[in-house]
Amino acid sequence: MIYTQPVKPRVSTRKRVCILFTGGAESTALCEHALQEDVIFDLVHMIHNNRSSAEMINGDKIAMYYEKVVYNIQVIADLFDERYVRHYRDNMIWLGMAIAKIPRGLYDEVWFGTHKGEIETAPTLFDMWDNAMSLGGEDTIIRTPLSALTKEEQYSIIPDEIKKLVIQCEYLTLKDGKPVKCNDCGKCREWQKLVKDA
Repeated sequence: MIYTQPVKPRVSTRKRVCILFTGGAESTALCEHALQEDVIFDLVHMIHNNRSSAEMINGDKIAMYYEKVVYNIQVIADLFDERYVRHYRDNMIWLGMAIAKIPRGLYDEVWFGTHKGEIETAPTLFDMWDNAMSLGGEDTIIRTPLSALTKEEQYSIIPDEIKKLVIQCEYLTLKDGKPVKCNDCGKCREWQKLVKDA
């Protein structure tokens, strides 16, 4: 695991939050929520599976909109990808890495994106985080501040100029420098139901 950016020392008394960022609707909506709550926030992207590169084709553009740098935590996942070509509910992998690598004591809270109907995975995540924090002696809180909202409701709070950037595809590729969706994967079908012309 490699933390690719230096960590800045804490100098403000305002709440500081780490957003586990994928460039999708939920984590982008968390950026908007952070602005509304007037908290300092950093974006950390967990590079842990065969979707990470597709996620961040537009993720860096979204980060630029918020004038943020994306801090990457990377795991060489060749064997994982080879064994699990298509996998779901890999929360324990990315959260475990976040626990191990996000500097303890630097943040008051760590936020991850989820939506109404998906929150059934959260109690296990919270338990895992709380156990790791208690072992480490820090009181960093993990939260899902927008979990009561549907994906569509979260999408609606994202600024119009970046809405198209959060519509993701499991197999997003670049052609002539532009993102191209497959229009057939689970992510594409999900977005086709939610957004016209997705």
